[in-house]
Amino acid sequence: MTNLQYGTIILCMNTNKKINKKEFLRAVKFTLFSVSAGVIQIISSFLLKLLILDRIIPADKTIHFIIEQPLETFIAETVGLALSIIWNFTFNRKFTFKAANNVPVAMLLAFVFYVPFYPFQTWYIAAVEKSLANIGEWGFVIAQITVMIINFVLEYLWQTFVVFRKAIDTNAVAQKTQTDETKNLENASAESVNINMKNVYEMKSGKTADITTDELPQKIEVDIVLVNSGTDKIAVIKVLREALNLELFQAKKLAENVPVTIAERMLKDEAKVLADALRKVGATVEIR
Repeated sequence: MTNLQYGTIILCMNTNKKINKKEFLRAVKFTLFSVSAGVIQIISSFLLKLLILDRIIPADKTIHFIIEQPLETFIAETVGLALSIIWNFTFNRKFTFKAANNVPVAMLLAFVFYVPFYPFQTWYIAAVEKSLANIGEWGFVIAQITVMIINFVLEYLWQTFVVFRKAIDTNAVAQKTQTDETKNLENASAESVNINMKNVYEMKSGKTADITTDELPQKIEVDIVLVNSGTDKIAVIKVLREALNLELFQAKKLAENVPVTIAERMLKDEAKVLADALRKVGATVEIR
């Protein structure tokens, strides 16, 4: 395996680790903000009911929403839920999903989730509590915990695939982070190429006489054909420029006039590295 191949493999492994770490951290942030939103909901609804509603709404006043319940409880829980949604949305948008999409639209979508879920939650808690009436107050506790888990999972999916969807990692903080990571990746790739070129120079200069035959690259020469540039043509052009030392217009011409032979009589090991790099950005490549 050449140094260039080895460097490419290491870079790919590091990239995958960064992606997995990023998604793990995103889930952790969402969990923490959801817990804090739950605390906000409980405290705000409790204080509203205790300090205000108990004094202005008769205790026997009820409302039928899915089930019969005290009016003051319904108002307090609804206001508390609204405050928790705003809290959760604000922090998740900025720090978890790092989104820069339209705020009013995103906020509306965040509230839309609860249009069906709030009635479901009310029914679910009452139904579970009733079915577990034989264990007393524990029935209510189990109902609350399980509905919170359901809420957490569904809301995470809703915000990921509906509310923020194409806007994930688009705000200024995310863009700066991505720029820094790209520069680091390019520097690491350039370093790997420099190491490989140094070894080639030493081989030509007779400075590697102690290297065994198995360590030398294969002498098979092949052609590389770019069959299709895929959807990310800019990334393909960038790979072509860096790998083949082309001008921008030359790389652009190759990417746009597929199928095209982009390299002839290239060593098989080096051809595989270039082909893998192009495939990783969505291109279709054949080695002949």
